[in-house]
Amino acid sequence: MTKIRKNNQTSSTFGIVYSAILCSELSISAKGVYAILTKYADKSRYCYPSLSLIQENAKVDIKTLHKYIRELEAANVIEVIRKKGQVNHYRLIEPVLPDGTVLEKPIPNIGTTSEKPIPNIGTTSEKPIPNIGTTPVPNIGTTTSTKKRYTNNTSINNTIEQEYESFIQLFNRITGRKYKGTDKDKGQFNARIKAGATLADFELAIKAAKADDYLSEHMKYLTPEYITRPGKFDQWLQEGKFKKEVKFEPHKQGS
Repeated sequence: MTKIRKNNQTSSTFGIVYSAILCSELSISAKGVYAILTKYADKSRYCYPSLSLIQENAKVDIKTLHKYIRELEAANVIEVIRKKGQVNHYRLIEPVLPDGTVLEKPIPNIGTTSEKPIPNIGTTSEKPIPNIGTTPVPNIGTTTSTKKRYTNNTSINNTIEQEYESFIQLFNRITGRKYKGTDKDKGQFNARIKAGATLADFELAIKAAKADDYLSEHMKYLTPEYITRPGKFDQWLQEGKFKKEVKFEPHKQGS
């Protein structure tokens, strides 16, 4: 593979674009920006081109470029790691099929006869055969503590479940949607809560994301799963805290 070095950024003469991205609902221009990023990606799918370098490749103005990068972020095919005073870092995220399968390699177009793996013929049961006749020996003396521990875990789980339901209601109230939630965003929500986030934090993040120009025009990307992603939650929470300080007041010209 030929390597080209320009503006302190090494690029390849070509990049790998997943079929799942080519066939997605992304705009053709956003796909083009993604393809440009793949030119500069290393083996870990990270790249560090400056905005001016991407702009030079894409032949668009900087405002339009930001729009396409935000579109790629919202679709969760790239992660932008922003560092003050430094060039942005970009991570190309492996695309996920509708069934939840993460594609570790590009989808081949030639010689593919089946998308499902061939079953292991002769396997009659997915569950292990129980050890018949073996009676577990109880751990004597731990009945009280085990019961107490189970009660505490149940209480914690019930609290998290209630917080998640409150989060979904909060999200729908702010966005005007009717989401019921999924196991994926529930797991992400629980992880944020365990990390110290509160419903008040989520309210700030949701309001900030909804106020964003791009997301307000493309509400299909603003979902509970989107707002509970670790990177997105932190990004919109910080934006929400800033806007809270200025009381979400729009900028007035001449003021």
